[in-house]
Amino acid sequence: MGIRPATFFIAAHVLACQPTTAEGTPAGSAALHRIGGLRAPGDAPEFVGTDETGIGGAPLRRPDRIAIATLLRFRRFADLDRWLAHYQDEFEADPRKEEWALDAFDAFAIADPTLGEPLDAWVAASPGFAAHGARGAWRLALGLAARGTDWAGSADADGMAAMHRHFGEARVDLERTIELRPSTLAAHVHLMAIAKFAADPATVRAHMHAALAQCSGCYEPRAMYLTALEPRWGGSYESMAAFVAEVAPLVPEHPKLKLLAGFAAWDRCRLAGTDADDRALAACDEAVAQGEEPRFLVTRAEVHRKLEHDDAARADLDRAIELSPQHADARRRRSRVRRDGGDLLGAADDLVVALRVDPVEPALKESVAWMVEKLSYEGDSRAKAGKHAEAAPYLAAAAALAPEDGDVRQRRAWNAGKLGPAVFAPSVAASPDDFDLRLMLDHALAQSRRFAEVVTSWDAYLELRPTDARAYYERGGARWHAGQREDGIVDTQKACDLGIGEACDDLPKLKARLSQG
Repeated sequence: MGIRPATFFIAAHVLACQPTTAEGTPAGSAALHRIGGLRAPGDAPEFVGTDETGIGGAPLRRPDRIAIATLLRFRRFADLDRWLAHYQDEFEADPRKEEWALDAFDAFAIADPTLGEPLDAWVAASPGFAAHGARGAWRLALGLAARGTDWAGSADADGMAAMHRHFGEARVDLERTIELRPSTLAAHVHLMAIAKFAADPATVRAHMHAALAQCSGCYEPRAMYLTALEPRWGGSYESMAAFVAEVAPLVPEHPKLKLLAGFAAWDRCRLAGTDADDRALAACDEAVAQGEEPRFLVTRAEVHRKLEHDDAARADLDRAIELSPQHADARRRRSRVRRDGGDLLGAADDLVVALRVDPVEPALKESVAWMVEKLSYEGDSRAKAGKHAEAAPYLAAAAALAPEDGDVRQRRAWNAGKLGPAVFAPSVAASPDDFDLRLMLDHALAQSRRFAEVVTSWDAYLELRPTDARAYYERGGARWHAGQREDGIVDTQKACDLGIGEACDDLPKLKARLSQG
C-alpha cells in the first residue's frame, strides 16, 4: 500500500516515552487518541448550518452536535450545562427554534458505551435537567441498539430484555428531566419513543399531549406520534389521516405542521423501497410534495440510488444536509454517491461528519474501513512521488476516520515532516485554535528537533483552549525533549488528570527516566 518510510517522526509526547533507535527515532507506534483531531469547542454555544430560514421562518442554523459531544468527552460539565440551557432558553423564547431543543440532546443519543462514565460523572457533579436529559437520551439509544432492527415478533429475546432494562433506566432520567424543567421538549419526545417501542400507544399519546401543553405548535411530538400510528405499530393509514385532519386547522399559524401530511406516503415509500420501483418513487414524491422534510428526502434519495438516478439522489441528499447539516444517515449516503462519482475527498468529508456524530453506527464500519485503506493508498502514492502537499489531504482524512490507527498517524506525521513547518505556520496563524493544525506543525518541527518552538506553539494554543487535555499531553512531550523534564512531567500529569489515559500510562515511565538522570 505505497511507501512505508523507515523513519517516522511523530508527536513529541510519543518520542518522550518510547524506546529509541541509535539514530534517536521512535521504535514503535504512537499512543492512541480516541478523540482524534476533534477541535476543542470554545466557550460560546456553537452552531452549524446557514443563517437562512426554512418553512415557517425556522432557522436552518442548528446546534453543533459534534461540539456538544466533544464537551462531554473533555468532561467540561459546566460548559455543557450552560450550552444546553442556552439552546433550551432560545427555544422557549421562540418555538420556531424547536430543532435547537432537540438537537442539543440528540448529541448524546448514540449507543456508545464509552459515554456512560462521563455521563454518570456529569450527573454526579451537576444533577440538573441537562445532565439527566443527556443520560436519558443515551440510555434510550442503548435500548434501541439492544433491540436491533428486526420486527418485534422476530427480535432476539435477550435483546428485547436488554432494551426494556435500558428503557427503564432512561425513563427515570427523562422523567427527572421534566420534573426539573417541564418544557424540555427532547425529554417528552424521548419518552414517546420509549412508549412506542414498548407498544404502548396510550402512553405515546399522553406524552405527546404533555409536550404540546408546553409548546402548542411544536412539530416533532406530532411527527413522533404519527410514526406510532403506522400500520407496523398496530395503527393504520386511516388513523394517520384522521390525525393529520385534526391538526390541519393549525397549519396557517404553524406552517411546518403541513409536513405531517406526508408521513403516510413516506411510510409507503419505505415499505415499497425494498423493491425500488416506480411505485416506491411515486410514494416518496407524494411525501416530498408536502414539503422538504429531511427524512422524506433521504428516503427518496435511496430509491433514486436503487433506480440508478444518481443525480437525483445527490440533489435530495444535498438538500437534506442543507436542512440538517449533521444528519448522519444523509451524510453516510451522500458519501457513497460522491465516492462512486470519483470525489474521494468529498466522500471522506461526509463520512467524517457521520462518524463523529455517531462513532458506533454499525452501517459505517465497512465504509470507513474501505475509505481509510483507499485514502492511505492515495496519500502514500503521492508521497512516494514526492508530491507531499497533494498527499496531505488524503492522509489527513484517513487520520480523521481512524484516529486510533497508529500506522495512519505515522504516515501522516512523516509526510508533515517532509512538508516542513513553513507550510503549516500560515494555516495555524489563520486558525490558532485548530488542534489538528497545531499537531501537524508539531510533527513538522519535531522532525528537525525544534522542540522549543513546539512548546511555544502549544503555549499559544493553550491560551485559547486551556482545558484541552491533548494539548497538555503534546506540550509535555515537547518540554521533555526541550530539556524541561520536570515541566514535561507536570504537563503529562495535567493531561492525565483531564482524562488522557495514555498520559497516565506514560507518567511512571517519565518519572523513572528522570530519576535515572
